[in-house]
Amino acid sequence: MSAPVAARTFGLKKMNVAFSMLWILMGISGIFSPVIGSTLIVGSANTVDPTQYKYCSVFTGASFLASAASLILLRGYIKARDLMHTEHTDSDNSDYTHVTVPFWKVLTSCFKTSHEKT
Repeated sequence: MSAPVAARTFGLKKMNVAFSMLWILMGISGIFSPVIGSTLIVGSANTVDPTQYKYCSVFTGASFLASAASLILLRGYIKARDLMHTEHTDSDNSDYTHVTVPFWKVLTSCFKTSHEKT
């Protein structure tokens, strides 16, 4: 999902910068994720108890919910930005980094139906 999301959000002209920042953030989170996981485990390593991973499961579920909410808001941002943008150019090749979208338009565009080209 990262390639189409980056292309749609930043445009094809800025994908190299978008992917550089994306991989840096994913690398940093990959460094700290084992530390967070080992901190959330309850009990000792001598026995295997299914309940010792309860907090890891809760953290994972909360992370998935935060990711889903972020993707819904990103979808609303892209839909609102496309409705505000009046030029008839290809949306993949345009530079949208200068466009400012009000937050209320983002929230109202989250679940709008799509009428895009196929």
